[in-house]
Amino acid sequence: MASLGGATTQEFLNAYPAQFLGNGHRDVTIKKVHNGWIIKVGCATFVETSWKKICAALKEYWDNPVKAEKKYYKK
Repeated sequence: MASLGGATTQEFLNAYPAQFLGNGHRDVTIKKVHNGWIIKVGCATFVETSWKKICAALKEYWDNPVKAEKKYYKK
């Protein structure tokens, strides 16, 4: 896992331990491509060019997945 917002992987896991215990969060994958990143959250796919925006959006998701999905998922 890459550094998230300056935090090491262990610091990130320590800050958000409950999210990795299967409490309703979807699988998240991040793939680096030539001009940005492809982020998959569950079955939704997002594209972003700013790592800082990705980190901010993931923090929102870890803190409150229902609220983040309402904000970012377009029907």
